[in-house]
Amino acid sequence: MSYGSFDAAWKADGTYDYYIFLEDDFVFVRDNFDIEMVRYFESLDNCGYLCQLAWGLRVPHPAVMNGIASNDCLSRLDNLPGATEVDDNNMDYYGKVQTYGQKAWGEEVLRVGLKVCDMGKKFRAPFIEADGSHICWHPSAPEYIIAPAQTYHQILENPSYVEQYSMTDEDWTRFKTFYLFMRNVYLSDEDRARFMATVAPCRVKTREDLARATAMYEGISRNREKNMKEPIP
Repeated sequence: MSYGSFDAAWKADGTYDYYIFLEDDFVFVRDNFDIEMVRYFESLDNCGYLCQLAWGLRVPHPAVMNGIASNDCLSRLDNLPGATEVDDNNMDYYGKVQTYGQKAWGEEVLRVGLKVCDMGKKFRAPFIEADGSHICWHPSAPEYIIAPAQTYHQILENPSYVEQYSMTDEDWTRFKTFYLFMRNVYLSDEDRARFMATVAPCRVKTREDLARATAMYEGISRNREKNMKEPIP
């Protein structure tokens, strides 16, 4: 998937100072995007990867991956996280790439002494969910730089265009389904009940809410996984 192609692309010619990674259903919506991204990157201390949206309270990782990496960061990483994950089952493959690709970027970039940051102070991050609904992270940021192909013309014709993010009951159901069923390999019924009791009241309306819920889920999952792997006395 994406991480394998990113890895192959930068290794094809490792002589550049920076590499911009872009999913194939996103496009740039402003001139001089490369200059803007490099300038933003260089304004941040110890940045290794600058993406559109970073999540996670403990270790931020790219949630909307499009962004820019330094040669220094990529060289330290060697193989990019997620690049070597494969599976014949599409669902398992997607789960591995999510877990050992997207989430692992945060851990691996930190391991080599750098940070994952996002562009939220300057650039909005429009996004289209799997069901086709439009949302926009960083809606208060002043500009666009990258957008889904489906919103390309809307943004060009109206630079102030924005789809505000608001969570409905249906969104909440999808959130529960994703975290409690698709990624629940190590969750027991008790874990699931504890997670729901803690997270449900916050309704996950904002990026910060989702980060807190995700951090809690990952903590439960890690503890459960560790316990299951320990030998029975």
